[in-house]
Amino acid sequence: MKRLQLSTPSQPEPTPEVRSPWANEIKPVVATKSKRLSLVITCSRPENMGVILDCYLRRMEPHHWELRIYVMAQGPLLPDPLGVRKCNEALDLVKSGWVFTFADDTTQHPALFRRLWEIIQANPHAGCVIFTEARGGSVFSIHEADPATGFICGGSLAYEISFLGNLRFDTDDPLHRTDGRLVSRLWSKDPSRFIKVDEILTRENSLQWKEPVI
Repeated sequence: MKRLQLSTPSQPEPTPEVRSPWANEIKPVVATKSKRLSLVITCSRPENMGVILDCYLRRMEPHHWELRIYVMAQGPLLPDPLGVRKCNEALDLVKSGWVFTFADDTTQHPALFRRLWEIIQANPHAGCVIFTEARGGSVFSIHEADPATGFICGGSLAYEISFLGNLRFDTDDPLHRTDGRLVSRLWSKDPSRFIKVDEILTRENSLQWKEPVI
């Protein structure tokens, strides 16, 4: 009887693994219970978004946050010179965790997200965290900032969304004071929930600086 030789069926070529170009550069963090950190960015300069997203998604030090990023396009059909209406619209979408409101001409310090996490863990009652802010060749210190009167920059602080509640930025303020007015109203709710951190971790207009942005 002729013996049949059974051949092993050929196996399909494995599907190449699709990996992020950043995968080898991201260091893991120890697993822990995470919280959501939302970044609201009002955008009228889309040419800046590449370096901004690179900063927040790749260049930040390892941290425990679960990130959400809301990029809100400004105009031209719906005039919104300061992006206030779009910022309020995005805040309505944030349901839990903490939130920063950032400009589209700014990147932040690589340690910012990590330090915010550590500060909140050490101060679980916190509802708003304010950092000293770099402004090119100068510094806007937390010792100068006065949340009670609204003398503050909105990009230098993070809000806990339930503490912010239904408060939103004024849409009828032509003098660029809308972030200060929001903070002063928040301060009047409960000053004890404000934490001031004298570390230069936030920036204003950093993409306009002549120095390289790290």
